[in-house]
Amino acid sequence: MNTYFTYPSILIGSLSTTALLFWLHTVQTFRGLAAMSIALALVLGILAYRSAARGTDMFVSYMALLCAVPLGSLFLMSIAEWQSAIVLISIIAGAGVGIVLYQLGLGDGSTLLAIKKKPLRRMTMMLWVYVGFCAIASAFAISVFFPRFPFWILLIAVASVLGCASFFIWRLYYALTMRAAAVWILAVAIMMIEISWAIHLLPFGYFVLGLLVTWIWYILQLLLRFHLSNEGIIWKKQRMFLGLNTVLFILVMMVVRWI
Repeated sequence: MNTYFTYPSILIGSLSTTALLFWLHTVQTFRGLAAMSIALALVLGILAYRSAARGTDMFVSYMALLCAVPLGSLFLMSIAEWQSAIVLISIIAGAGVGIVLYQLGLGDGSTLLAIKKKPLRRMTMMLWVYVGFCAIASAFAISVFFPRFPFWILLIAVASVLGCASFFIWRLYYALTMRAAAVWILAVAIMMIEISWAIHLLPFGYFVLGLLVTWIWYILQLLLRFHLSNEGIIWKKQRMFLGLNTVLFILVMMVVRWI
């Protein structure tokens, strides 16, 4: 890893993302919004270029995540109603950018100890889950704020994000190509369109709806990830996990505030 560039890049990228996203939320004019967006894009682009080991298999995945985390955070901030939530989202985005820049600096990670690979991989996976939640919650919010906007367009957009996010998560564990995983990506997209359509009929707010759909998608892509492994899905090991999540899912729907 090029520590001379990577460690300063992580610090600058995290702090600048947190600050710029927070300022973006407070900007009231289109010119100011455009200027701040361009500034954020330039900062992340330069830092990624200086810290990245280009040419590695995961470079495209990490660059996609580097773009998705601030963009998803900005959408989420635009629908958040509490100042503390906006600050928290900015901090999460900054931390996420720092993690991605660190991963870019590692390249293929071949020299990294296995004990360090696992937590980094899980953090990267959770960042994709966060991006998925941002997309889903934002889509439900748009359907509330703009009821005349065709909901099927939002469903297709969300399904595309979740399908791509699933692929990038699987790529953290297996050497998959887009062509080899195309059937499973399409399957995830179609299932999430149907699930999102059904969930949006529930009398909950868009954050709760986003949480429920993200929850289902996370379990779905996790099971498909196991299916793609050499061992396949070992159902004996998954019974407790699936049973516990089913109980928690029902409890959440019972205790959350209905609109």
